[in-house]
This record gives sequence, structure tokens and C-alpha cells, in this order.
Amino acid sequence: MRCISAILLTMLLLISSVAIIDFSSADDDEYFSENGRSYMKLDADNVSLTYILDEYATQTITVGPTVTHSGHTYNIKKIQASIDCPIVEYVNLDSVVLEDVDGGALIGSNIQSITVNDSNPYLTSDGGVLYNKLQTKLIRYPTAKEGNTFNVPTSVSEISSYAFYGSTLRTITITGETLTNIGPSAFSGCGLLESVGSGGNLPESLVMIGSCAFCYCTSMSSLSLPDSVIYIGSYAFSGSGLSSIKIPYSVDYIGECAFSDCTDLEEFESECDYYKAIDGVLYYISGDDDKRKTLFCYPAGRVNESFTILDDVVNISPSAFSGTVKLKTIVLPANMVSIPNMAFAYCGSLENIDLKNVSIIGNEAFYNCTGLKSVNFSDSLLHIGYSAFENTSIETVTLPSSITSMDESVFYGCTKLTKVTIEESARFTIMENTFFGCSSLNELTINSKDVILEEESLSIGSEGDNVTLNLNVPSGFIVPDNVANEDTTLVITYIGERPYPWVNIIGAIVCALGIIGILYGMRQV
Repeated sequence: MRCISAILLTMLLLISSVAIIDFSSADDDEYFSENGRSYMKLDADNVSLTYILDEYATQTITVGPTVTHSGHTYNIKKIQASIDCPIVEYVNLDSVVLEDVDGGALIGSNIQSITVNDSNPYLTSDGGVLYNKLQTKLIRYPTAKEGNTFNVPTSVSEISSYAFYGSTLRTITITGETLTNIGPSAFSGCGLLESVGSGGNLPESLVMIGSCAFCYCTSMSSLSLPDSVIYIGSYAFSGSGLSSIKIPYSVDYIGECAFSDCTDLEEFESECDYYKAIDGVLYYISGDDDKRKTLFCYPAGRVNESFTILDDVVNISPSAFSGTVKLKTIVLPANMVSIPNMAFAYCGSLENIDLKNVSIIGNEAFYNCTGLKSVNFSDSLLHIGYSAFENTSIETVTLPSSITSMDESVFYGCTKLTKVTIEESARFTIMENTFFGCSSLNELTINSKDVILEEESLSIGSEGDNVTLNLNVPSGFIVPDNVANEDTTLVITYIGERPYPWVNIIGAIVCALGIIGILYGMRQV
């Protein structure tokens, strides 16, 4: 799923520790390697551990306190390394100078315990779980630590990024009233997790829920947010098992895709002034103007097969309908001229869409809408983003003369697509992979000389799946040699420019005069 890919990309960006650096080309003044471990210099005497090669991994990994390179000894002050090799089961932080460990650094699937030198003034370990020294910050719970339940110490005010990432825990109890911050991806990928907090209630002290914090917690069907929460990050609950959620009045901000792809979510409730639930659908209200709404999120698990967007909705948020299970028909309001990125991605039941007023279609807007058979484009359409209709079941496409740009892979993998027509005066470039995998496409008619074919733009076939494409173009249209791959055969027909009516009239007059002249000459003979 492309939305999943987006989430994974966000997660990878957040794990700064997993960045693999090509040290063969890196500036040796900044990076160096010793014994399969790579380091980044922080200053003249201190470094950060940035990577450990899998072939140098052992069952127990010991870090610190120093590393020597080119005769100089450096203190290991920080760990950003991705210690995720399956062979690693124990991590020993044997250092008194180590100050900081990224939560995402110790995400190995088989790590059972993390220990810390007792004399370290910055970090500590309790039962194999890594904390800061005062135990106000829970840094990392080992993925393979035994047990189905865990009680978060009452002293903890922050659960760090990736703290429980990928864990098999079923219950995480938080009874203290000191927790204020749940970091990005803190519980991400905890597929067996059923309950967090106290009986599914997060503590009243909580203020921030980071991006991807609970994404793909598929067993978690309910969670109560306290009235103290102000911030909910992007993708915070994406792909989770929530069947309902109430937005407390205290919330000031909810990030994009916070509830996308929650296929069990049937309705929203809200007490918030900025994010209001109307008939179970969540809207964002800008200021005090209730008449200008943004549809923020449609509950993906709702059983309705049709939905008409309210006339006073001027925008919809990215991924607002992503993963919707049952919807076959969606009616857009007349004033909606732009479709944002991934707005309807993965709406597998969607059969048709009327875009008669839409000028801009965002990236992946209808990606993987496998049931989508027909689209009515606007005569004022200007732009289609990349992969906008990838992996749909569209059968025919007519692109209007108004279009000025279209990105890569727009119709990639549309195996039911048979015919594409581009109207006169259209001015845009058909880019690489636009029709790749459209194995049924046999006719492409381009009625405009202002359309440009980029390299590989008409590469349709693939190995073992050869395609013959009948390409109809105006007289004088240039078809470059590199537009198709070896699995695509082009049959080019020059259809000529369509004559204007006055050209026809003049031609008829000239022909008539010619005939009269011939007859007159014959009579003279």
C-alpha cells in the first residue's frame, strides 16, 4: 500500500540512526570506521556510533566507552546506530561517558535486554529496559523481552521515539499522572497491543502524541484521549484497529493522515471547536467560519456505499478517504477544484468519480482504487500528479485541451485501459512510465502537436508481456526513437491536422474553378 509506504518513509526519516553512510566516499575528517563500526565526529574528542555492520554483530553487543582511530582516542557520547541484526540478543552499554541513545537505535527484533554501566551519570537500565538516569524518560523497551504486560514507572514523563516499536506486549499500563509526551512511533508496529494506559485511558497529564505513535497497532480497538491532549501528530493512529475515537475539546492540532487506513473506524466523536464531527465524519473548521469546512477524515470502516460531500466543504485533507472499505460512489461539491495527495487512495470499492469541476489532481489521489472504472475529467483540468490513477480499472481516458502538466506513472498498471485520447491544444509532456503495465492499451490518439513524448513515456510492455500500441498523431508530430522499450511495438499513423471550415470552402472553390477551366478549355478545342 502506498500510504503504508508513506508512513514507513516518515518512520525511516525519524530514525536518524538508521541512515547508512557510504564511508568509502565520506570525508575522513567527519567519519571513520573501526572493526565494522562507523562513527561520526561530534568534536575533536567525541563521536557518535552511527552504524554496525551485520557481519560484525554478535549475540552480545558491547558499546564504549571509547574508540581509537589513527592514534587518537575518542569518547563515544551518542548512539545513532541501527543495532537490528537478528543475531543480537543483548546490548551492553559499558560506558560512563555515553550521554544519549536514540530510541530507534536499538530496534533489533531479538534484543532481550539492554544493560548500562552502573556509574553512567546519564543513563540507567531497570529490568533490561533503558531509561535516562532519573527514569523520567523511557528510551527503549527491548523488542524480545519476555512477558505480555509492562507497567511504566510512575516517574516517566516522556516515552521516547520508538520506545516500544515492534514489541509483542499486549498490555502497557500507565498509572502515573506525570506522562506528558508520547514520542513519534513510540508504539508503532505493536500488532498485539490491546490496551495502553489505565483500562485504555491515557493519563490526564498527557499533552502530546507524536507522529506514527500508535500506527499499525491493529489489535487496539479503543483508546480514550484525556482532555489535556493538545497535539496529535501525523499518522498517529494510522492503520490501527480503532473502531471509534473521541477528540477532546483541548486539541489544537491534528496532523495529516492521523486516522487514515483505520478500516475498523466507523465514526468520530468530537468535543473540539476546531475539529468537529458531523454525522460521524471529522471536519476541520478554520476560525469561526462554520460555512467553510475542510473534510479532514472520513471513517474508513463506515458501511455506507455512497457519500455526498457537503456543499460548504471547500477542501479535503490528504488521505481523507484513504482505505475506505465500502464506498462505491462519492459526490464532490461544485466548488471543489483541487484533489489533494492520496485523498481517495486504496478506496477499493469506488467505481466511478465525476471530476467535472476539478482543475488539480494531486499525487496518488486515486492510487490503488482497484474498482474504479470511469473518470469524467473537467474541461478546465490543468494538472495530474504522479501515480494519480495507478493500479485502477479505468477503461478509457480523454484528456482535455486545458491540461498543461502530468507527472510520471499517472496510469501505471492500469491493465483494463484500452484507449486514450488527448484533445487538440493540450500542452504537456507525457513522462516516463505513464502507461507502463497498461497491457490492454492498444490505441493512443494525440490530436495536439504541443504534446511532448519523454524517453520511455510509451514503454508499456514488460518481459513476457509484449504490447502493440497504435499511435495516432498529427502530421509533423515528432515521435522520438526512445519512447518505447523493447517489449512495446509502436504502429504510427499520421492523421493530419484537422482543417478549419474556411479551408474547406476555399478548397471547394478552387476545385470548382479548376473543373470549370478544364471544361471551358475542352469546349475551345
